[in-house]
Amino acid sequence: MPPTFVWRITKPDGTLSFGIGPAAGVTADQVGTYTCRFTARANRECQPNRRFVSETGYVPDNYETVGVVYKTFIAPEAIQTSGLAFWLWPYYKGDGRRFGGGTSRSSQSTSVTVDPRVTNGQVGTPTQGFGTTVGYDNDPEFEDVFRCEFCPVDFDNYDDFCLTVSPSADCTATAVAGQNGNVLSIQHSRVDDEVVQIQFDLVGYVACSSGPDPAIDAHIELSFRQECENGVLQPMEFMLVGNHDGFPWHELYIKGVPVYEHDPCCTREGPGSLVGSGEWPYSPAPDDPPFPCHPFLTGIRLSTWQPLPGLDP
Repeated sequence: MPPTFVWRITKPDGTLSFGIGPAAGVTADQVGTYTCRFTARANRECQPNRRFVSETGYVPDNYETVGVVYKTFIAPEAIQTSGLAFWLWPYYKGDGRRFGGGTSRSSQSTSVTVDPRVTNGQVGTPTQGFGTTVGYDNDPEFEDVFRCEFCPVDFDNYDDFCLTVSPSADCTATAVAGQNGNVLSIQHSRVDDEVVQIQFDLVGYVACSSGPDPAIDAHIELSFRQECENGVLQPMEFMLVGNHDGFPWHELYIKGVPVYEHDPCCTREGPGSLVGSGEWPYSPAPDDPPFPCHPFLTGIRLSTWQPLPGLDP
């Protein structure tokens, strides 16, 4: 059989485009250097190691299956939004947690394998949902919230607050994907026999808002590769590109291990940064970031292939 040509074009911001065929093309909508890579595949089946499971056949035993979880959350117990005209209530409940677990503003999770017999790499059923929004008027003063400090730096556009023992909610609502412009989407696709991609899309509006208001935005293209060399499967790798808003907090886990975290405390960003569709790329901070602390979990360049968490580089 003739070879199959697979191409990948990288835009100046690190965004990837994939395709199959002898010609490659992408819309040049950015200033900078575009790179293109062609790979010719010989269309020979690469057999992984197998184990006998029944009288009817065999299944591979060394394609990896990994779980992926992406969440956004508001770390303080409550935030003030009185200076932001696009929200109805002056105070909103946060998730009251650090990185690592607890309630969230949004949560998306799925599992993936590069096994070529799985059409799009999806394993099981993805799960996703929005967290409940709670708004307070704090009237009379200190009925619902009181000032306290969560972030170690001063913010220009909102302050941190803590909840009283018995706050009285003035609004409780939960956003629903597909309604009022809200989006929660997980799409699996296969690039070739060795690469699959998961695309996460998030647009989350405040359910207790009078609207129109800015939303939490995030777009992720997370690729996984497991190559076959001389009939032996190599360790799986991953690559991450995309962008997100500077607020709220963002966290991405692969195999239960954090691989990306964004901390608005370090970038001095508040709800005002929700305006727009995402100003932060999923990449490490510069060597000398102009921030009082490091806003990212890792310094590795996620827009290039990296070993899965727990594997040596």
